[in-house]
Amino acid sequence: MSRQIRKFIFLGTLAIAFSACGPAIPDYRLVQLPSGRTLKILGLTDLPFESGTAGLELSYETELALDDRGALYREVEAIWDEFRLTERAAAKSAVVIKATTPEASGWSRERTAIAYMLRLSPDGNWQFVHSDYARVSR
Repeated sequence: MSRQIRKFIFLGTLAIAFSACGPAIPDYRLVQLPSGRTLKILGLTDLPFESGTAGLELSYETELALDDRGALYREVEAIWDEFRLTERAAAKSAVVIKATTPEASGWSRERTAIAYMLRLSPDGNWQFVHSDYARVSR
């Protein structure tokens, strides 16, 4: 193989390697709530239930420590107060809001999360399910 061909192959390989090192496409969406607060939404998916009712899961990234349950509960409450007014949430009977830690650095993409569930009661009010432990530390 001639020296020119080897040099061309080397430069081509180098160009491909550097183009693969570009910025990653974020796996989140920034959403601005009516209050002006911006949330990093990781996912918004429909949840089908066996009963045939429709649910919704909102997964977002929090800056709070997941073991600070009182502060986390208040954050989820505030998010829900604004998010429940959206068209996507209006037609649902149950919602899961999942507070998720920032993505780990390095090769790991593992996150940890705590989920809060809300159900629409027959009287038309939304209620947290099994969240009394969070209310204690308010």
